[in-house]
Amino acid sequence: MWIYGQSKMKYLNPDHVDTAPQVITVDNPGRENILLIEAKVAAGYADNLGDHLYYQNLPAFTFPLPEYRNATFRGFQVVGDSMSPIIQPGEWVLARAVDSLQDIRNGQIYVVVESRSIRIKEVHLSDDMKELRLVSYNTDYPPVSIESTDILEVWEYHSKVSIGLPLQESSEVLRDIYTEIARMKDLLEKLQ
Repeated sequence: MWIYGQSKMKYLNPDHVDTAPQVITVDNPGRENILLIEAKVAAGYADNLGDHLYYQNLPAFTFPLPEYRNATFRGFQVVGDSMSPIIQPGEWVLARAVDSLQDIRNGQIYVVVESRSIRIKEVHLSDDMKELRLVSYNTDYPPVSIESTDILEVWEYHSKVSIGLPLQESSEVLRDIYTEIARMKDLLEKLQ
């Protein structure tokens, strides 16, 4: 007997972990917004997953590009260097909602939301889908395993927004090149 509607599903699957977002927001024409989860509000994000008032206070925008249509996206500000050199501290990762663990592709980058943390890592799902192995690109950070039942949401990495250029690194490289050229020029002058 069904209280409302009908379903072909006879039994609930206790192993199925629903990771789809519980709340979305839309702009005036009805297009879905991309909500931004800033580093300073990330700590309270998991506690407010079902609270629509919480989402109303988050910065939101839409991209007029076709790559950002027909899916739910969130923006997460990155803190820490565990995914360097691919993703740098301070960058914004734009990620697409993943409905369930069955949709995870091993070896891809995901934002994993747990009750006490939000992490961006390369994800490897165990064959029985009971555990996820989270791998950092920075080898200073060892892989971590978490139980799939601890996961509240999963977001697949789509793109990132960087503010500025890593000028310090590039200017150091340019300085090194200039120094080497000057050294070679001095050697050539001494040989003549």
